[in-house]
Amino acid sequence: MKKGFTLIELLIGVSISLIIVALVVSFLTTGSLGYQFINKKIQYQRNARLVAERLIREVKKASIIDSTSDGGNLIFSYTYYDFSTNPISSTLSTIRYYIDNNGILRRQVKQGNLWVGNNPLTESDFKVIPPIFFYYDDSGNIVSPRNAQIVQVVLKFDGNKDNVVDYTLTFSIFLPIKNTYYLK
Repeated sequence: MKKGFTLIELLIGVSISLIIVALVVSFLTTGSLGYQFINKKIQYQRNARLVAERLIREVKKASIIDSTSDGGNLIFSYTYYDFSTNPISSTLSTIRYYIDNNGILRRQVKQGNLWVGNNPLTESDFKVIPPIFFYYDDSGNIVSPRNAQIVQVVLKFDGNKDNVVDYTLTFSIFLPIKNTYYLK
């Protein structure tokens, strides 16, 4: 009797081995794709949270929203008070948030008649889809930017840059009351 494997036994052994290798590769590929998907969502959330914190902090100080603001542009002014000087000094600052041609949300500060700085608030590996700014009164009616009491921000991120929204964060910023009331 000869010792060894027949051709049929070899083919069955190789086939089973190939099936096992294919299953392992498929499992690893699926795991990698899942990791990339979750990692991208975390990147969107982190970016959206940082943008939201910055916008809320600055827009809550707004005393004037410029009438040229629109869905892709938010221009506002606020007064910065320096209490460390005597007498107290104040400076009017004008800030502009806008979406550039590459879909990156940016921030500029007006100095004199010039807009300076071009600071990106979102990363360049995805784009923001406009419009992102919506202006409402306290009853929830859409109004012009100058009459707004609430600025709603809808951040829509497109990771593949194919104009399909991959992540959305919506939040509202309640502006300071502009009317002054005097008690008798």
